[in-house]
Amino acid sequence: MEVKHIALLSGLPLVAAGVLVSAIPAEAAIFVGPGQLDVSSERFGNAFYTQNAIDFTVGNPGPNNSLPSPGSPGEVEVTGQGGLSSLSGRAQIFDLFSPAPFPTGVKVNVSETTLLKFADGTTYNFTAFTRTGQDTGPNIFEFEGAFVNGGDRTPTNFAFITGQLPVSISSTTVLSSLDQIDDSGVVIGNASYSGTFTIPAAQVPEPTGVVGLLGVALGAGSLLKRKKTFKQMK
Repeated sequence: MEVKHIALLSGLPLVAAGVLVSAIPAEAAIFVGPGQLDVSSERFGNAFYTQNAIDFTVGNPGPNNSLPSPGSPGEVEVTGQGGLSSLSGRAQIFDLFSPAPFPTGVKVNVSETTLLKFADGTTYNFTAFTRTGQDTGPNIFEFEGAFVNGGDRTPTNFAFITGQLPVSISSTTVLSSLDQIDDSGVVIGNASYSGTFTIPAAQVPEPTGVVGLLGVALGAGSLLKRKKTFKQMK
């Protein structure tokens, strides 16, 4: 059985089971904007949640009709446009777990960790996480990170929003391990979700423009040098 990728969220650097990646300093873009990528849980699974865990499931039978499966990745439907159109299809989404209840409205910086894996091997890795929303209404989970493929990176932000929460988050169980989410007696909620990535148009100077600016700079320097020489001769 494939080991599920589990992100541990806390005030300390984030630790992951099988997902933790080394931060790569290079920022070479692998996708050129403008582009938009929409992900949806419809037909591919819901998010089972507690105060400190989110388990993304593969099936979508409806609220409370199926237990979550912390042993396998969830799936999302992916629709890309523009510079992100190549990622269309399906992607895997990995669970989130925190030793303490998810903070609300607080940005948590974490070690770089994979949230999504696309069919072509591209991953979406995040380094910061914020949850906003009420106990019973839709919740927004905002991530700061980048698409990563073969060491190349495209920085972007991603936000997903849950549907109306049928079970108050404050009424659910605080887990000591994500594996407990499907144990008997654990109170969990179940909601659909969707999200969007966007990348702006690339702002890269034209090569000829760079050469032209360099020529102007060199020309100005040469002119100043000639003027200085002329004054010395006088």
